[in-house]
Amino acid sequence: MTQITGKTHAIIQRLPHFYAAEDAGDLFVKFVDFFGHSLEHGEIDALRVLRAHHVETADNVGSRGYTAPAEQRGDLDKIFGLYLEAIGGTTELVKMSPRFSTRSLDVRRLAVLLHPTPPPPPDSFVAALQRRLKPSVLDLLDRYAVNNAWFVSTEMKPGFAIALLRGSSTAPGARTDSQPTIAAYLHKRLSARTRQMLDAYTGAARLPARLASALSYDLNRNVLRDPGLYRKHAAEFEQHDLGTTIWALLRSLYRRLLRERYSAENDLAKRASLLAYLDETEPAPTPPGPDLVRLNRLLLERAFAYDEQARPWGFTPRHIPALDEVRTALIGELNRLLTGPELYRQVWFPELADDYPALRKRYHNAPEWLNRLVFEEAFPTAIEKSYKPYQERLRGLIQVLRRGASTRDGIVALVAANLGIVDDTPAARRQRQRIRIEEFAPERQSLSFPNAQPYSRFLPHNPRTAIRVTNPNLAEVTPDVQFVVHVTGGEHVQMLLVRWSLINRTTGQMLHYKGELHRDDRVTFSGDGEMRINGVPTEFSGGALRLPPGESLLEIEVLTGFRAARLDFAAYGLTLFGDDSMDTETDPDLEATAGVALGIFDQSVFDAVIFDRNPLDHLEPEQLDLLSLDVEVNLELLTPGYFQVTVPWDLGDFPADAADPAGHPRNQIQGIIDKVRAAGVFATVSYEQTFAEVHDLSEVAPTPILERPEQAGPAAAVAHDMADRLVLTGRMDYTCFDSFNGFDV
Repeated sequence: MTQITGKTHAIIQRLPHFYAAEDAGDLFVKFVDFFGHSLEHGEIDALRVLRAHHVETADNVGSRGYTAPAEQRGDLDKIFGLYLEAIGGTTELVKMSPRFSTRSLDVRRLAVLLHPTPPPPPDSFVAALQRRLKPSVLDLLDRYAVNNAWFVSTEMKPGFAIALLRGSSTAPGARTDSQPTIAAYLHKRLSARTRQMLDAYTGAARLPARLASALSYDLNRNVLRDPGLYRKHAAEFEQHDLGTTIWALLRSLYRRLLRERYSAENDLAKRASLLAYLDETEPAPTPPGPDLVRLNRLLLERAFAYDEQARPWGFTPRHIPALDEVRTALIGELNRLLTGPELYRQVWFPELADDYPALRKRYHNAPEWLNRLVFEEAFPTAIEKSYKPYQERLRGLIQVLRRGASTRDGIVALVAANLGIVDDTPAARRQRQRIRIEEFAPERQSLSFPNAQPYSRFLPHNPRTAIRVTNPNLAEVTPDVQFVVHVTGGEHVQMLLVRWSLINRTTGQMLHYKGELHRDDRVTFSGDGEMRINGVPTEFSGGALRLPPGESLLEIEVLTGFRAARLDFAAYGLTLFGDDSMDTETDPDLEATAGVALGIFDQSVFDAVIFDRNPLDHLEPEQLDLLSLDVEVNLELLTPGYFQVTVPWDLGDFPADAADPAGHPRNQIQGIIDKVRAAGVFATVSYEQTFAEVHDLSEVAPTPILERPEQAGPAAAVAHDMADRLVLTGRMDYTCFDSFNGFDV
């Protein structure tokens, strides 16, 4: 009898019980089976229609893009149309590409399927694919195969057996009293029979064959699959140069162990960097299986490394490649095969026999799309569907719409989704954090008050003391205030300028610094509540200056007096009376008198030296003439109903398409934001790119000339960090920097 479908069997079963279908021969069955196939296809189509109504189960096979005619759109295109009017989307968002990307492949599975054990039949699709792969890729897959990590008996040498018997450390200084060495641990992991043969070994120049075979067998069975090998001997292993491949496997397999170690790091910046690097590492599958075998093999190759002079019995490296190296090679090779000859053969893919002619027509015989379908059919568990990124982007946009697209977080999520960032992984969250929203479009406004004077009760109506600042915003702001102290004349040597206060007479707020300022000192009160004197952070009271809407009257107060010889404070034995020839800057005997008044005849006012009271007070009119301040107030002028979205230029998963330069999301995100923003709000989008450039700078102090030059020490070198910022209005994709055509603005 001919093999029939389930529907055909069900039709025949519904015939009367007295009808013997088997007596009708194959012709009747073939006739009924024609309708059975039609019913099977009808049921499959009905299921597809049901699944096509849900983003999670809909596909986009055969899509020619969202802008194509309705009959050439996929199911996801049709669902997207329901949301497009509400939320908007870029042309890149709805585009699909047949080319493979980093996320397209499950490399661990695909490597096994492309390099199976035993080898595939010569007439199979995998064998035909192997014949098309480059020899370098086949060699990479061969080295990545887990079989390449197993030990063989010929690798077991007398020196290795002696090392196991001695149990000496592979890295001097790494052994601890509470933890055995790697060699001792390996000896303990051997079976009782192997240990018995090893203990009986006399040190002959040739290792017995039975012992070599037993050692390789136990290493493969008990050591390469041991998850505790690194964890129990991390200190000793890390005395060796492990290399990037091993560290990538360690971060993948021992995430919890390394997270605990990194969390104990005292340096906050280093801790954050280590944890971020750990989060971005692709985790190993559970159970780890082949990855653990590869890691332990690589660790033992480092611990017992082959050296022609010192360790000729060590293990020769098998050159096991890293996962990223295999992924990069496979992506490049499969993308090359996409544009090659057609891969479909009915004998290899009988399931596609009915649908392939229709798919060929829908894709207009495009080889890239048809070959991508063949790869997906051949390796369904290792290669994701080409429409999967589109599906995830659409799901991300739906979530944005549900939470509210016109909110601050909604705008960030919307921009990220249109750039292809929809995952909830740590790496995706850090990418979204790079998108900044600045509300009210603040514009820097600088107000200058040159030649101002401090307030003094002896001159209360002095117009030069009033610093009138108008805050044009409807909300309170915290400006930056800076002033420079200027002192003229010679009497400033005798004056103290201490206990400075910046007062907002309108609100009563006072910013107070108890210390002393001198000529040309520059003082800055920043909007974030910090005070700096000549760039050095300094303690003060009062917090950040706050300006309410409207005009505020600011004044600066300072107390002054003469340097007084006060009881319990001044050392009278250091007060000197000399003449003008005394040089207090170069005379070493006078260096100890810093801060102590010098009584210089014909210049000192001795009546002002007071011993029984504090002489500090406001400046007198004649003292005010000697002191002036250059004041500058910087505040932000806010624009209501305005916000700016700043996006890093390199953010997103969409490569530039030379054939469609206007199709990049950067050129369309503005329109999407305009669609979801609140009514009456104006929004702009800007892109930024940071170019890092490292310069080595050093500051060399001259070596003083000594009577004995051999005593001169080395010149001191001080390294400085420098940062430059260049803001260009040119569009990166369209401006040639080595020409003279300027920038598009």
